[in-house]
Amino acid sequence: MALALIVAGLVATPVGRAQRAPHPDGHVHDWLAWWPPCAQADLLGTPRPGEDRLLYPRPGLPAVLSAGQRLTTRVHLAAPLTPPPGVQQERALSGWGATLHGRATMARPEVEHRYALRVDDIRVDGQGGPVYRASVDLPPWVAPGTYDLLLRVPGGQELAAVASVRVIAGEAPSLRPLPASVEVDALRWLDVDVWIAPAREVDDRLRRPVRGRGLPWLDAELAPILLKLGEDGVLARRPGCDDPAVPFARALADLGGQVRDPAAVPGEPVDARVRVEPAPDGWRVSAEGLDARVSVLLPERPAHQVEVEGGALAGAWPSTPVAPAGHRPGVLVWLTVPAGQIAQVRVAVTQVPEVALLGEAVARSDRGLRVELAPATAFDVVALGWEERGAAFGPASAPPDVRFRWMERQEVHALALRRDGATARASHAVFVHPRRPSACAVGAMTTGPREAAGNWWILGALCTIAVRRYTSAGRNAPRPGATSPRREEPPAPRTFAPRP
Repeated sequence: MALALIVAGLVATPVGRAQRAPHPDGHVHDWLAWWPPCAQADLLGTPRPGEDRLLYPRPGLPAVLSAGQRLTTRVHLAAPLTPPPGVQQERALSGWGATLHGRATMARPEVEHRYALRVDDIRVDGQGGPVYRASVDLPPWVAPGTYDLLLRVPGGQELAAVASVRVIAGEAPSLRPLPASVEVDALRWLDVDVWIAPAREVDDRLRRPVRGRGLPWLDAELAPILLKLGEDGVLARRPGCDDPAVPFARALADLGGQVRDPAAVPGEPVDARVRVEPAPDGWRVSAEGLDARVSVLLPERPAHQVEVEGGALAGAWPSTPVAPAGHRPGVLVWLTVPAGQIAQVRVAVTQVPEVALLGEAVARSDRGLRVELAPATAFDVVALGWEERGAAFGPASAPPDVRFRWMERQEVHALALRRDGATARASHAVFVHPRRPSACAVGAMTTGPREAAGNWWILGALCTIAVRRYTSAGRNAPRPGATSPRREEPPAPRTFAPRP
């Protein structure tokens, strides 16, 4: 009877429809949507014994994503992981790590631009072979720009992908054919996310760049592959092998949108370049052919502000993790210079008001914590950091809620930023206590009055179910009032007479 009531209540009670996850694992991934194992094998060739190699990202196949999304790398290991990932995932993650190293147009030497990240998931890629997918979640306050990726694999080796991670600020990356007659350094600060050119026409300084140099470029003849361009576009090349598990046609139909060939990206190569020269009170930036997008790396303390004439400020981001971790904290300020303009960039020390992070002193693990920044009008955005991986980024007037994974006392760190690079810090201590709903508390877990009526009578049905509990000593004890069972006498031993 109770079971019938529960089923009827679930049918009668309206259930809110959850939003469809952007990916089966619930994460928004980078632009590499489909890359079959056969194409990886062609790229890998015959590795040397004991060689670990990073297949993606790399020069010729960069990773493009926005802050807060998941970067899923492909790495070939010299030996399979033991234990295999998915069986004992925590042990499989031991020895993995990742770091993003950024670069700035104008920087102070005492400031870092580096984000140490955690590898959150390891999976086998393809049908076999020691190729794994190592996934890294980017915090939402990672600054846009080009990064060098250092991936640490079990055994202590670090695999480098120079200028192969591009964090974009918009929905889709800007693509441009790579001009052949322009110096690489003159293209580094143009407002282009990914350059496209055949690998056979690319200079060695792009195919094998040194740390801190290079450009994110895509091999126009790389196939087969599917790259997602925002919500409405796909870069696709079909020639080559296919994946029997997920065929090319099925993967393309699932993505949808306008299909484009990397070799047919619109736009003619132009003679564009950016020049950055020191000036008595700062820097002089000139852009030719295309708009320039340059950055200034400043120390967090004392507070500095960037002033620009002939350009516009694009925003400020933390250049290091928000929570203090022994690094030299800094701020990265991006600004744009229109083509044909000369901008004067100056940096000056400024005064900022002290801020406070307000919130409740006690928070529940299922509801999180709502915080406020005071005064919020003096800043544009706020970056939050807590625990070892907690991160949020939003407007200073309405900071995002904080969700905790661990209990007891926690501390939330806040970095308030102005568009010109001025910053202020604050923190808030909170005690987090758990709340684990039991069967009899299901009626309280409602999202509105429509669900309450159905859940409350389901609550009554659940609470009427009696479960008899036993102890190891009294499991076989007779019930009160029951007669004792008749004791069976042991059978007499049997004897056998010898045969005559």
